[in-house]
Amino acid sequence: MGNKTRFVSLISVTIVLTGIIVVLLSGCNNHSSTQSPSYTTDTISRGEVVSSIKAFGTVESEKDRMVLCPERSIIKKVYKTPGNKVSKGELILELDGESVQNEIERMTSQLEVKINAVEKIQLNTESTQLDLKQNEEVKKNRIEKLKTMLTDQENLVKAGTLTENRMERTRQEIDLAEKDLQKLIDKNTLRIAQMEADINGQLLQVETQKANLNDKKALLNKLKVTAPVPGVILEVGGENGSRIEAGRMLVRMSDLSSFKLVGMIDSKYSFQLKTGNNVVVHAEGGDLNGQIGKIIPIMDERMQFDVHLTEKSDPKLIPDQNLPLDIIISDQKNVLRLKKQPEFGNTTRQSLYVVKGKKAIKTEVVFGTVGSDWCEIVSGLNEGDVIITNGPDPILGTDVIDLK
Repeated sequence: MGNKTRFVSLISVTIVLTGIIVVLLSGCNNHSSTQSPSYTTDTISRGEVVSSIKAFGTVESEKDRMVLCPERSIIKKVYKTPGNKVSKGELILELDGESVQNEIERMTSQLEVKINAVEKIQLNTESTQLDLKQNEEVKKNRIEKLKTMLTDQENLVKAGTLTENRMERTRQEIDLAEKDLQKLIDKNTLRIAQMEADINGQLLQVETQKANLNDKKALLNKLKVTAPVPGVILEVGGENGSRIEAGRMLVRMSDLSSFKLVGMIDSKYSFQLKTGNNVVVHAEGGDLNGQIGKIIPIMDERMQFDVHLTEKSDPKLIPDQNLPLDIIISDQKNVLRLKKQPEFGNTTRQSLYVVKGKKAIKTEVVFGTVGSDWCEIVSGLNEGDVIITNGPDPILGTDVIDLK
């Protein structure tokens, strides 16, 4: 009985001693944490603060290309069908060119006849001009003879062997001959001008027929329809043997030389989403820049928007690929900024502890643009200020903290 009592007493003493040790150790730890708190700090600097909205976009062709039928014709053969990928210049389909070829042959024959006719007119004109010039020379020679005769008659009148009346008749003949010559010259000039105008008119018709013939030859080449750009065939306007009217769609294809992104976002961002907003596209291998274009509200309270890229044919772009986007709402350059902390949220006012020597003073700070990484500081802090970023809650804490 005595031994049992001593055993119980020993256990009781051991429990009491253990409790005392725990209390002492706990007190030591609390004292140590109170005396030597651990804080992290950050320094206020200048730089860029970007506010953006996260979204996703799908890579699509920026525009579809359509090839229209150049002439009423029949599809002779289709080489590519919807879904086929084509390179620039690759043959898609061929139209029947028999009627165009016949028209080219007919126009070629007509042009040859016209050219021969113009050459004949030119030869006739040259011959007529020679005849007219010859007639003028005959009249000029007669006038010269009359003038020589008049000179001889003047000498005879002086010698008294010829009367004045005979000499006067010669002068009158010269005057009439000169008037007749001038009339002939005027008439011939007008006739030559008319002939030259006729020739020019004929030459103009020849040039017009040549141009029409060249158009027909170009049309013959267009009957072999090729891809104007690299892309994917979306639609073909008919099948082998189909008759197609001029101006109707022959081929519709996507343009894989020029891309855009089609994005989707919740309509709650509609007041921030604006045409012209800058966008950063995060593609594998590097970021791409663009701007928001057309914005379209769609069902399910969502909005669709186009992103037009600066580099529309960048090799990093793959059709139907989904890429993350940052829609830039605000981009502030060279402003006071602070690294964003998890507890900041998106508030525009925040109480922070600013280190002043061996103390930290609670200070109210006003934020401007709040980005995903940085917060713009409008007031309350200066460049170079050091703040506590991992310490007592400024809302619940004291106005001043002693730093030891």
